[in-house]
Amino acid sequence: MRLDTMNGGKAGNSVTTASTASNSSSNISKINGFNNKQFDGIKVDKEFIANLPVRLVEDEVLKVIKENEICIIIGETGSGKSTQIPQICLDAGLHKCPTTGVEKKIIVTQPRRIAASALAKRVASERRVKNGTEVGFKFRFENVTSPETKLVYATDGILLADAIKDPFLSEYSMVIIDEAHERTCQTDTLLMILKILNKKKEKSGNEISLKIVIMSATVEAEKFSKFFNDAKIFAIEGRTYETKLFYLSRPNLQEGNMVSMCVDCVLQLDKEEPVEHDFLVFLPGFEEINSAVKLTAQRSKEKGLTLVAFPLYASLSLARQAQIYQKQSKLRKVIYSTNIAETSITIPGIRVVIDSGKVRQKEFVHDLKYDKLVTVNVSQAQAMQRAGRAGREAPGKCYRLYSLEEYNKMLKMPVPEVLRSNLTSVILTLFKIGMKKTVSMAWLDTPSKDKVMAALRQLKEYNLVTKLPDKGYGCTKQGNIVSEFPIDPVLCLLLFKAERNHCLVEAVTILAFLSSDPVFTNDSLDLEDKKTDEARRKFSCNEGDLARMLSIYSFYKSFKKNRNMKEDLHRYGLNEARLSTVFKVRKQINNLCSNLGLKMESCGQDLVALRKSVAESWPYNMCLFDPEVNAYRLASDKKTVCKIHPTSCLAGVKAHAIVFSSMMETTERYANNNPGIPDSPLLHKSWHNPGWPSNLLNVENIIHYFCDQSNPFYDTQSDNQTLIMQGMPMDRLSKMNGIQFSLVHACGPLFVIGKLKRASETNFTPICYYYCMDGTVYQCPDLYTFIQSRLAQIANPLRETLTQASKFSRFDVNKGYTWEFDADASKSAETIEEEKEKKSKKSWYQDPNKVRSSQYQWKRADRILQMTLHRYPPGSGMRIEGPSQMEIDNSNPASVATTSRQTPMPQQLNSLEPSSIVSASKPATPASNITAGPITPLTGGAPTPGGGLLSAPNSHLAAGGPGSVSSRIVNSPAMRKNNGTPSKIGR
Repeated sequence: MRLDTMNGGKAGNSVTTASTASNSSSNISKINGFNNKQFDGIKVDKEFIANLPVRLVEDEVLKVIKENEICIIIGETGSGKSTQIPQICLDAGLHKCPTTGVEKKIIVTQPRRIAASALAKRVASERRVKNGTEVGFKFRFENVTSPETKLVYATDGILLADAIKDPFLSEYSMVIIDEAHERTCQTDTLLMILKILNKKKEKSGNEISLKIVIMSATVEAEKFSKFFNDAKIFAIEGRTYETKLFYLSRPNLQEGNMVSMCVDCVLQLDKEEPVEHDFLVFLPGFEEINSAVKLTAQRSKEKGLTLVAFPLYASLSLARQAQIYQKQSKLRKVIYSTNIAETSITIPGIRVVIDSGKVRQKEFVHDLKYDKLVTVNVSQAQAMQRAGRAGREAPGKCYRLYSLEEYNKMLKMPVPEVLRSNLTSVILTLFKIGMKKTVSMAWLDTPSKDKVMAALRQLKEYNLVTKLPDKGYGCTKQGNIVSEFPIDPVLCLLLFKAERNHCLVEAVTILAFLSSDPVFTNDSLDLEDKKTDEARRKFSCNEGDLARMLSIYSFYKSFKKNRNMKEDLHRYGLNEARLSTVFKVRKQINNLCSNLGLKMESCGQDLVALRKSVAESWPYNMCLFDPEVNAYRLASDKKTVCKIHPTSCLAGVKAHAIVFSSMMETTERYANNNPGIPDSPLLHKSWHNPGWPSNLLNVENIIHYFCDQSNPFYDTQSDNQTLIMQGMPMDRLSKMNGIQFSLVHACGPLFVIGKLKRASETNFTPICYYYCMDGTVYQCPDLYTFIQSRLAQIANPLRETLTQASKFSRFDVNKGYTWEFDADASKSAETIEEEKEKKSKKSWYQDPNKVRSSQYQWKRADRILQMTLHRYPPGSGMRIEGPSQMEIDNSNPASVATTSRQTPMPQQLNSLEPSSIVSASKPATPASNITAGPITPLTGGAPTPGGGLLSAPNSHLAAGGPGSVSSRIVNSPAMRKNNGTPSKIGR
């Protein structure tokens, strides 16, 4: 790439021109060092502080804050707003209550921990006090404050926790939200809470005085002002030098050539720039960064250049991060960084910035509940922040690897995190502080209704929120407990199941790992990181990723007792700082569990109980293996296919079932942190909601059970669910239009549910049928067609029908599995043809001659027949479910006839097509040449070699082809089998 293809920026395009630029670069570097010890022993330059832009307008700033309860302060990078404005307020006595004079605290929030601690140490140095006395900082696991502390720098999460405990934040006299432009979820949630707090004060007449100051480095002042009812805006000019901008004359940057273009640019600029001018290159992720560092080192060595390249990204170890601040004698530093270097830190010596214009970020797929990692263009505001890195100490240059036209097409501001993230935690927090309706939530940028409702639906599914009598929502008892934990609400559900299964000790350790950064550190310049691979091999086990976490934790516990093992951590690629964080998180969760009275028990080396707990806690994260696609299908949505992540212990292992803690889409969709679920725990997995009736299935409760929102076949749009939510009887279904579930057949051992789309009381279209038999739910459109042709309300005809169906079964590779019955002698050939033509016109009917069926389909149909014959052989007693509930004696025809006459069909049958309803008084006329169309099951099963039934007792747990097998609803209170002889439906 030639630099003459770039255009120099015009004067109007310069990033900023400071009116009070300082020529001292050494002082600038003292403000925002990157490690936690950068201010120790540094002598404060009073002249430098006095000339900061904020200090030059100190009186105006103080006047605005005093005269307004809420104000917005816009300060450009380098203005000193983060260190000086809190001190100005403290010196003016704004930490005291204006009415009582009682001393309180001023809190300044930061999105990042490192910024909170660094700023506190800097301010303590300026005020010549010990950190933790008058000035301190506070974030998770670190509380460097004391009773005499008046100025606290903290993370957003700390203030959020305080707001939940004390809605009026009575501990503070002033709240300063710094770096508000970053628009993290926690920052936006804080802004919402502060707005709610202000309204509560006005309504209640509360005299508590709380000043609110919002500080930002970008031009979103008007948006913040309108959010707080036209709050006062005050802007401060920055202290940066002019930065010249250069653009490509035509766009040619692509994912495939991004690294090579950046390295080419570095090598060409190395010939033109003085050696003391260091370079900062922005790339989207650590993969590109490691590739660029490696390529730069290789080409620099080949050409004998004086270049030394360093990576910079969040998961890099602190030791590697510290290298970017070290001055390289007679060498040029080239730092390849993610957007972590956009704000908060200043790297000494940077004079040239090379901007790829790309950033990698997470986007939450609300329908499927997983994150997608995407590479997108930066916004114009982010591009300006990047360019500004070159002008912090002296005039600089920024080379943008995109055209001016591309820049003009970029978004003005980045998309706020709240618009692309999972909102469950945010909404749960808002319900916790007293909000009752999502429509009344005041967002700075309002998410779509679909995303809000998806989060609300997930909270309801996991019993964390419930509908209140006044039509609003509130936290359940479980939701209130979950909100106490500083971890994802869905992950937190594991605690309750683990306590019940006596493995809470292990579950707490697992949650500590899942709530922290990955403990393996990829610091190698080689993408094939041998140390990390070796570490994963050492701790890998066939029991899955969660077992590996327990193994690593046990290893680290022994390390803490023997500090000589530090070399072992390095050898196995383990990050000591992150393991230390895991240790602290575990301690915190453990203490919260103890305070809540949860019983801490260990399952020892037997992890079956832990895997069972995982399967019960995250049922919507369950996947079953599908050999046809050599991947896993989501049990709750069979269209979603994923693979096990290559770094997982189970990579390359074809487990019957897995339950992931998170799913991430990059180049492919991957399931992360998989424990591997063996058959036995899955057998105890229940989709049943304990809120529904716990007795055996019967006519009265089966529809309620089937419409249970925790079932995989749950349909939020069904009229049944509408009636249930409104507490109205099901007999109103025929008066409604839409999707409906209706009871077609209710006679043990078989229940049949029909799903239809109703247009009017008499006009509807069947969609499919579900068959509940022996604790298994099958879904297929046509299997009922042949069963109902012979099915009556007694046991003997049912057995006879199933036996005959098995005898007359045929398999064809094109047609799938079909049943061909002899035509009834009473029917004419014309009648038979008319019936066949009528069936072919139905939208739900699929002609097997036009549908290519898989072996899995016919084997699943074969299984439903054989299983029933095996469990209810001729000669066995069978209890009929229904009003009469008589014991059938196969040897006594009279009892059969009596039962047939006394068992009327339930009223719900009236809502389906009369021809598809079996008469209670006599068997239906058998149909001719009726075929079973492709089955569309909900979860999987696998074939055995050579055909026939699956012989393994739990083989139905494996996945079959698309729409191929059955969904297991096992061990639920409503579908449980009594020990001993076969009786009512269910297990």
